[in-house]
Amino acid sequence: MNIYNLKTAVQDPNLYGESFIQPLRLTVKGYKNTFSSWPANLTIDRKIAEIFKRVALAATSFLSIPITAPLAVLGVAIKWIYLSARIDQLAHKGSALGSHLPLILEIYSRLGDRTVAYLNTKYLAEELGLPVHFTPFKGCDYFQFSKEEKDVGPRYYKKVVHLRNADQIESLKKNMDKTNSTLYLLPFFPHTRDLDKESQSCNYINYNIQWEKFRPTVKKLLEVVKPHDKLDIPKDAYTIALHIRDGGDFDDGNTKTLHPLKLPCIDFYTGELNQVLNSKEIPENQPVYIHIFTDACEPKKVYEQIETSISKYQGTRQITLSYTPKEKVSLANDIANMSRFQCMIRADSNLSGPIIEGSETTQLDIYPIGFNAAEDFKTISITKVQWVKRGEKGATDEARDYPTNYLKERTGWLPRLFVDKFYDYYGVYKTPFPSGKELQSPRVC
Repeated sequence: MNIYNLKTAVQDPNLYGESFIQPLRLTVKGYKNTFSSWPANLTIDRKIAEIFKRVALAATSFLSIPITAPLAVLGVAIKWIYLSARIDQLAHKGSALGSHLPLILEIYSRLGDRTVAYLNTKYLAEELGLPVHFTPFKGCDYFQFSKEEKDVGPRYYKKVVHLRNADQIESLKKNMDKTNSTLYLLPFFPHTRDLDKESQSCNYINYNIQWEKFRPTVKKLLEVVKPHDKLDIPKDAYTIALHIRDGGDFDDGNTKTLHPLKLPCIDFYTGELNQVLNSKEIPENQPVYIHIFTDACEPKKVYEQIETSISKYQGTRQITLSYTPKEKVSLANDIANMSRFQCMIRADSNLSGPIIEGSETTQLDIYPIGFNAAEDFKTISITKVQWVKRGEKGATDEARDYPTNYLKERTGWLPRLFVDKFYDYYGVYKTPFPSGKELQSPRVC
């Protein structure tokens, strides 16, 4: 019996709970039934009879313990034998697919990590023609899939298979035995991250989801079912969303150093926004509407930084910039509105990334994919950015990488040796610092 089934069985009161208490309960019940026939019309005072009954019941129950204990042990043994014999009947024929996170992500992961783990699993389940063994997680009730995933599969499996690499997954697509009761566990891997293929200790499998053909499903699964407000987005404007991950009250300096792609500097957002405004993506005379989604403690300051960065366009282009005040920010509002923009400039996020994948409106998705740290470890730079132009009606998306050099100061107290080991373990992609000539690459898609 594997550890998955053992843990599940221990949590199942129908399989073990009665074993420990039932013999004692039946013994006491027998004594109670005996005394319940006490004649009601005896001349002895009823109070004396009640005292005698209680004392007798307590005495006989105490004397029954030496007999009851071996019966309880025997009951437990019988129950475990019964459980082993029933495994095949409890597990229905066929297979199920589940997802799991590494220990560090089990502890520290947020809604985005768990959502992308579910989507990865759902995609592969559809590829293999299997149901999903769905376990609800905190925050999943924001999305439609929490209502649709009702069938969590059997409680017990004859076999549990941990999928270790992309080759094993591809092999499973070609040769799978669906006659046995098997649970397939898909390891966690992030949304569209360019992994360092030379890393020898990377914890993630290098497996890519073909989001183009999965896009209509993602849109449906990530529909927000909690109450939310819709932004008033002008219909005649070219719309740009900025998902600025600042860290807010959640992330300290060490986290920002360990996750430079998830928490890039403000210069990344202002620089890429200016690239879009100068590109051919926007017709010359079309108004532009920009909205800021951010977790910053002071979103107005972020707004002012963005406003300053685009001030040079005053008088030459009609631009409207907006943000949501801190007291009105809600997760439901953010995830429901992010997908309504034609262009998204975002951090490497397991939340906004899948949301944009399921969008029917977004045509240009921009996010960082490469970084590097200075030799003195005083600064960290975003060295590569990816622009993804949406393919027409399920066609393959067009992705192009551009060298950049968005610099920020390193924060936190963790030593470089630990930080480098962390980067290597999670396979984040370090690229060389680009030359000045490379930085002149035009942004065209």
